Amino acid sequence: MWDWLAGCSVVEVQASATAIGTSRAAITGDDGFYFINEVPAGVHIITTEFIGRRTVRVENQRVLAGQTMTVDFELPSAPIELEELVVEGERNPLVPRDQVASKAIVTGELIDALPIDNVASIAVLQPGLIVTNQGRTIRGSRPNEEAVYIDGVMTKRYGTGEVEPIELPTNALEEVSITTGGIGAQFADAQSGVVNYVTRAGGADFSGSFSFFSDQLGPKNWRTG
Repeated sequence: MWDWLAGCSVVEVQASATAIGTSRAAITGDDGFYFINEVPAGVHIITTEFIGRRTVRVENQRVLAGQTMTVDFELPSAPIELEELVVEGERNPLVPRDQVASKAIVTGELIDALPIDNVASIAVLQPGLIVTNQGRTIRGSRPNEEAVYIDGVMTKRYGTGEVEPIELPTNALEEVSITTGGIGAQFADAQSGVVNYVTRAGGADFSGSFSFFSDQLGPKNWRTG
């Protein structure tokens, strides 16, 4: 035996009503009324849905053979819950969009992979920089003509003119950039280039490293002095 389900959904037009476990469903008319024909007799679960409204579910609704059952729904408003859309950003852009100067950028991940423990060595690995007996030079300039910044603060020994008097651990660096051409007016003290060290920010997780040096190659008498 088959029967009908009828009722009214108190929502805007085009809500859907479904008898769970069957292939029977209906869309409400402009006035919110719906009819589901030929629903098998028995106990059913009926749901109704509408975008922007909370889904309402009626359980243990018995449909009698030869009878028309009326099931009305009132759908309260509710925010639409959607899964987040995840888009992969460009982790290592080849050339930053606003970069107009000749600049080499070394990220923290690459610094961790380099077999060095001196931050000054990071800059020397970049094109345009060399080390002479007098010191580091950029594009053939004299030593100590570059400007060195740590987190936006210029470092220099004004007594001796040394531009890099501070030693930083390599695992404390998030980024190192070396500008060798097209220097902006804000770097007025730079005559040959700009070396900028950016340190890492703190986080919720603790991390670090430990190392030590020794001249003892074996037994206590094997020393290099």
